[in-house]
Amino acid sequence: MMEEGRFIGEKDESELPDKSDIEYYNHYLMDFIRDKNMIPVEDRTQMEARIKADYDLMKNIYTDSLGYVPGVYMIMHANAMGNGMNRLVTNANEQQIRALYDLHFNREGNALNTQADQVYNLSRVQPAPYWSTNHLLMKIVQDSGQSLEFVQGDEREAENWRLITGAAEFKEGEIILTSPAGGMGRLALLDSIGSNDVSIRFQAAGNVVGRQGVYLRNDEEKGSYLRVDLVNNSLRVVQKTAGHEEETIYEEKLDPVIWSHEDLTYDKASVYTKEQTTAGDRDGDEEYPINIADQRQIQISLKKDKLSVTVDDAEWIKQLPVDPSIDEGKLMLYAAYHKQNKKDTIYDGIFKEIEVYVSEPDAEEPSKLYSNIPTGWERVSYTVRNAFNSAIDWAVETF
Repeated sequence: MMEEGRFIGEKDESELPDKSDIEYYNHYLMDFIRDKNMIPVEDRTQMEARIKADYDLMKNIYTDSLGYVPGVYMIMHANAMGNGMNRLVTNANEQQIRALYDLHFNREGNALNTQADQVYNLSRVQPAPYWSTNHLLMKIVQDSGQSLEFVQGDEREAENWRLITGAAEFKEGEIILTSPAGGMGRLALLDSIGSNDVSIRFQAAGNVVGRQGVYLRNDEEKGSYLRVDLVNNSLRVVQKTAGHEEETIYEEKLDPVIWSHEDLTYDKASVYTKEQTTAGDRDGDEEYPINIADQRQIQISLKKDKLSVTVDDAEWIKQLPVDPSIDEGKLMLYAAYHKQNKKDTIYDGIFKEIEVYVSEPDAEEPSKLYSNIPTGWERVSYTVRNAFNSAIDWAVETF
């Protein structure tokens, strides 16, 4: 294990230091045990005996606990065997796996296995903890090419919206909009078509690395719209007029997101040369890991041809002029992945406690067009459930 260019030796998983400072680390089944110069400190016979002893322990534990050894195995880490590992180490693992198991899911990334695949080199999907149910289903659709029925949730809430692309799950006070693979998920609010002034308030709670936001006055026939984006912790405004390409008229980074180094995940389990190890392998341009979530309170107001945006009660955009030809259309939520996430082209945009107000030309006060914020006893029940779920999450993460 290498930390800031220094060899820190063999460590048990419970002894690992702050992983954000580790350039490379390896799993003990994936390689020879090596010294600080990446030179093996054991010979082939010792390596094979060590690996065999580990599989013997697996067999004993399963037999004692279950009375048998399950037929399926998934090695840690995925994508290593047969892909950069020392051939002798691969052979030692394969010999033990074939003796104990009937199937081996060796590779990660694809949900589909066919008759052409080898039973000891199958692929598996490794869902991230932050995936929604529809995210997993969308991944299966992407890999298999087959259609599936997505989870809709609250049917009454769904009746207020028209799903254009992707999948949407409606919960108490929350909409999870899942993009199709490599595309954009879009959800249009019914009865929002018109030239009225509009104001929308919601909490954006998706992952930082990704794109979610709102289309205002989206006119598909004219090909015009105004869009407010949250992209990798930046606030951006894009407008498109009829017959022209879209243009960014505002972009600024928001206040930094506070995240714990414990949230950082790695997929660096392979054999590395000393030069690779000392050089490091992290992209300094990637400010946030792909699994970091954030929650921003957003308020967007469009009055005639002026746009204002508030983020977490701070006014970031005040009376920004927009093209007056963008004068009517529908309101839509959207979600899309960001190219920084090289592993997953599906993104969950999370919109909580949405309120939409419209102002007609002659009206003195704006009228509420839509709200999914629970009220009355429903609000009390919603608050209690959220508090209980938060307590469970805290207990799981702490203990």
